[in-house]
Amino acid sequence: MKTALIIPYFGKFPNYFYLHLISIRHNPDFTWFFFTDDYTEYDYPPNAKVFYMSFDEMRSLVQSKFDFPIALERPYKLCDFKPAYGHIFAEYLKEYDYWGHCDLDVIWGDLNKYLKDKLAEDYDLLYREGALRLYKNDDNINQLYKKEGSIFNYKKVFSHKENYSFDEELGIQRIAERNRIKLYVNDNDVADIDAFVGPLYIRRVCKKRWKDEAGIFRSIKNYKNQIFRWENGKVYRIYIDNGLVGKDEFMYLHLLKRKMDIGMVSKNAESFTVIPNKFIAENVKEIPEINEIEQLSNNSKMPSQEKFAHKLCRKLRRYKGMSKNSRRITMKQRLYSEIFNCFGAFWNANIKGKVESSSRNIRKIQGGGYCNTVDDTK
Repeated sequence: MKTALIIPYFGKFPNYFYLHLISIRHNPDFTWFFFTDDYTEYDYPPNAKVFYMSFDEMRSLVQSKFDFPIALERPYKLCDFKPAYGHIFAEYLKEYDYWGHCDLDVIWGDLNKYLKDKLAEDYDLLYREGALRLYKNDDNINQLYKKEGSIFNYKKVFSHKENYSFDEELGIQRIAERNRIKLYVNDNDVADIDAFVGPLYIRRVCKKRWKDEAGIFRSIKNYKNQIFRWENGKVYRIYIDNGLVGKDEFMYLHLLKRKMDIGMVSKNAESFTVIPNKFIAENVKEIPEINEIEQLSNNSKMPSQEKFAHKLCRKLRRYKGMSKNSRRITMKQRLYSEIFNCFGAFWNANIKGKVESSSRNIRKIQGGGYCNTVDDTK
């Protein structure tokens, strides 16, 4: 299945963009389309196609696809248009079976390992994070964003300058669920790291167990001491659990809104280690010693109490700087999110057995998250 990932980005690419490109090079069966005004010379791999244009040209392209005035005043607003990329960039996607949108603050692992079989199963949508979401390239799915289900209608989202997070859970995800399309979601596949600062903790964790390929029961959870390593096209987490060193693999590592020091990592690196807010090329063993993991995972410069205060202050500053409309949007999103989460918790606390959707092949768990459908009760 031919798959294309679309990234419009305007402004200077992040300082570790070349590491993003290295991880792309190791996924030759997937194609990335970059639309950008950053003319910096990078060693783009053959499966990365670059189209240079100004943000004004991008705005004109998007506007040409709609018969009502859109509000696209700044690049970040493009996030709301992500579910419509199949329509907006249709001319670029004719030869592809699937298309997707993704983020730049991502280090890719082995995409084929996680996606090849799933794409062959003819899902309409795969995954639910803005960092990576895949759509079947057909008219029905490319127009899915126009259907009912989101807490905000697409015309309202596209015609107002505020950000509605239409590409996230309360937007296109709710539309997909409302319209009962064939959807695959598995949070165990991805390492979506907590934002800004502090330890490399995964934001969505699944405490339900499942059987891996070797028949061993496993669960995704955070450990006090954990680091990540990219090696020859694969993303690994290395952690300490009950005095033992463990290692597991993920489809990608998403360093959400983190400022990262690139250290001395080469542009031709075959491996590097990721610790809090830094990439390192030092000679770290494939399976480090316990004391080394402890030292590397505690690299964050802020004490734990300051980390919480830092995040709280950022949120307060962000809220204070919002317009009245943005505050109303945020409050409505939080309200609906809490309602959905409470309903999910009630559902799982009061109805025994597996709660499984035959139309979507996923199982809902505590707090409204998703997990594998493997029966771990035996």
